[in-house]
Amino acid sequence: MSDAKFFEERSSRMIAACRLALAVTFELSILLDPDQSTRDPVPALILLVGYILFAAEMVRIAWRYWWIEHKLGPVTFMVDGFAFLAAAYFTESADTELASPFLAFFTFLMLTATVRWSWRATLAAAVTLVLGYLAIGLTLDAQGVALNFYHLGQRTVYMAVLSFLLIWFVLRGRRTVTTRILPVVVMQDDVFKGALEAAIDSMNASGGAICWSGEDEPRTQLRTLGSVGEHPKELPPQEFELPERLRPTLFESSTRRVLELTPDRGIESHSDRDAPGLASYLQIEEGISLPLNGETGRGQLVLCGINGMSRDEFDAGVAVMDELTSAIDRDRYDNVKRDAEMMRMRGALARDLHDGVAQSLAGAIYRLETVRSRVDKQQDPRPEIDSIREGLRAEQAHVRSMIEQLRRGERQPGLRDISTDLRSLSESLAHQWQVAVRTAPDMPPIMVPASLAFDIQQILREGVANAVRHGQASRVATELSAAKGGLQMQISDNGTGFPDSSLPVLPRSIAERVAALGGTLAIESRPGDTRLIIELIQA
Repeated sequence: MSDAKFFEERSSRMIAACRLALAVTFELSILLDPDQSTRDPVPALILLVGYILFAAEMVRIAWRYWWIEHKLGPVTFMVDGFAFLAAAYFTESADTELASPFLAFFTFLMLTATVRWSWRATLAAAVTLVLGYLAIGLTLDAQGVALNFYHLGQRTVYMAVLSFLLIWFVLRGRRTVTTRILPVVVMQDDVFKGALEAAIDSMNASGGAICWSGEDEPRTQLRTLGSVGEHPKELPPQEFELPERLRPTLFESSTRRVLELTPDRGIESHSDRDAPGLASYLQIEEGISLPLNGETGRGQLVLCGINGMSRDEFDAGVAVMDELTSAIDRDRYDNVKRDAEMMRMRGALARDLHDGVAQSLAGAIYRLETVRSRVDKQQDPRPEIDSIREGLRAEQAHVRSMIEQLRRGERQPGLRDISTDLRSLSESLAHQWQVAVRTAPDMPPIMVPASLAFDIQQILREGVANAVRHGQASRVATELSAAKGGLQMQISDNGTGFPDSSLPVLPRSIAERVAALGGTLAIESRPGDTRLIIELIQA
């Protein structure tokens, strides 16, 4: 066994091994060390032989039976405490300072308490042992044994300081959470498989299973690896449902023995409980079950085949549980964000195609009707065909610009003078639709982000197309002004207006684009005069 592997052994095994080593060492020191004074040597030796046999049996239990070892925890601590006080009684004298094993035994007892119990229980054990040690000193003094009370007080202070130091380390250590799992999980294509792989590796398990049920998902997602075998990736509600109450749990299915971690980090033992949830469904014999309670759903992680499993698994398991829950939540949020971004891009692309390509094609069809009319009248159609060709070329350049933006995943950077862009676009639209499209001649230069300039031009394209196709307008005018940290755009025409001017139907594409920009759209309509009034907040 490598040095690193040796120190990874479970605390229950290390405690049992150290107990046996202390007992044997103390027995040998009494028998072989001439400087080790002993009061009543025969009872001391008999007591120590019994303690050695007890320590050896606890080694066997710790290596094989994690549930029994936990159940015997309070009893073994009481036996260890009695051995500590007995050692002090049999070896304490005025001539001993470091020969007494009090410090080694006390340190062993305090470390055992910090591993097994909460800081409050550790503090209670420390107070009991210190008072017990003082009581031994007073008892010996009452029996007429000469003692060095300076050394007695000194050791009492040592024990108190050591107790508080160990308790502080316990509180500090339990605030520390491992962070090596989360980066591994979030880089996986399948977050559940990645989470399970990271958990198995972190806990040195031979296999495991993870399930997750989202807030709006009727089925439970399931992933299994290693010794658990292969299982379906989705479980219908009628086949499996997560229990409402799940705690971190060590379980042994055949004996129905479990250890549960309580919210205050205590441990409850039960000898009549089935393996929780997923562990019972998959018929896993022994392992640890961890609840996953996230913001986007809840699930369960089960790991099995952990060598030397003991209550130590709770500390590492809780850290793994918290990180996996965070990783799954992050993945679910990212999915929602990606879906929302995809919907936004699809909506923007649909509006761009509708306001640009679709309207340009509609304008080309409209112009082709004019070509047919000229042909029927035996007039030269070439000027009209040339005009249509130029319009299609301009639209081709516009489509290429849209494609380039999609490839880059962003709109054009920088600033543009939207006044100049609108004048140029108005001329193009006038040729395309064969109507008068006028931009206010006194409109001053207005610099806006290139992406906003694109949206404003698309609004004008759609506005002119609607006015001609649906309102039979022959004149369209547009104005743009900057005021109050924003922009106001008006598109007016001399068409027939909306059928019901009291409740006009908002042009869908323009309304969606304005809403996406955080602006407002209002309509004033009567025959011969229709106005679209658009307010935009300039970033």
